[in-house]
Amino acid sequence: MKETVTDPLLFFLASILFGVCLQAIYDIIRGIRRVFYHKSVFLFIEDIGFGIFTAVMAFIFLCTYNDGELRGFFFLGIVIGMILYYQLCSKFLLRAVIHITEKLKKIIRQFEKDEILAKDKRRKFRLFFPP
Repeated sequence: MKETVTDPLLFFLASILFGVCLQAIYDIIRGIRRVFYHKSVFLFIEDIGFGIFTAVMAFIFLCTYNDGELRGFFFLGIVIGMILYYQLCSKFLLRAVIHITEKLKKIIRQFEKDEILAKDKRRKFRLFFPP
């Protein structure tokens, strides 16, 4: 009797954690979107990709932890996990992702700028000393 009560409870708690992980992954995508401009076509492709990723991960989760049985409390657990994460942790991870992405963007821009200057110097050098 104890096993029949604890197994669904553990599955429900795991589905809450699964919802938290999904929302955290989406926050990472949101943070990158805020720093790097995307056209609406790419936003659509990212959202479709995230939806497919979510569906595949949910299928793997269900097959691994619940023998592929689809239950209502699985979806309830995901929604609860996403809401809890969004209310408690989302702004902190989003700020961190935006901060890190902005730093990476500056590094990339500096690298591009240095590379362009290096190409100009090589071009000028070839003018004076042809190969």
